[in-house]
Amino acid sequence: MAGEPCPLPLAETWGEFCDFYNACGPTETTIINTAKLFRPGDTLTIGKPTPNNTVYILRDDMTPCNIGEVGEMWAGGDCVTRGYLANATLSEARYRPDPFLGDGHTMFRTRDLGRWTETGELEHLGRTDDQVKVKGFRVELDAVSTILEQLPGCDKAVTIKVDNNHLAAFVTPSTVDERTAIEHVADHLPTTQYQCG
Repeated sequence: MAGEPCPLPLAETWGEFCDFYNACGPTETTIINTAKLFRPGDTLTIGKPTPNNTVYILRDDMTPCNIGEVGEMWAGGDCVTRGYLANATLSEARYRPDPFLGDGHTMFRTRDLGRWTETGELEHLGRTDDQVKVKGFRVELDAVSTILEQLPGCDKAVTIKVDNNHLAAFVTPSTVDERTAIEHVADHLPTTQYQCG
């Protein structure tokens, strides 16, 4: 599956009866630049870069993030396109010379958020344009929803900003335990405190 984030319950369902690949990649990198063969019981990630592709998780200052640190995903390698036809302004905003590969390579700013796991796989954590500020912290709404959907028994989640101090998440089914869900988010998304309010 590629194109939309895959909820864990859906991956588990498909993985029971077929080879299910969870993948990611923008059109600007010839569609898919990461993939993982998912088996029921696995941690759901978008896997590792496919051949001829690289992925960098970078901070705002363009330095690489540490393992486990959330940053913006940049796509590199031989499969990055040259830019947008007849749109130099957008091309300049989204494409840059690749300082890691060098030799004339280009990298593409995906506007996706992610982090490397200890096992060398990528977790997709939403989009930069879904960022909000709560109590002075940057929070990715899709990241909160994604983490909630990894909770056993949670089929789907959506998160919204209520005001400058509160987020609200809605989950299905209604049998998901609220305290367990809050603790699960707090355990997986550092720097921000999640609490009932």
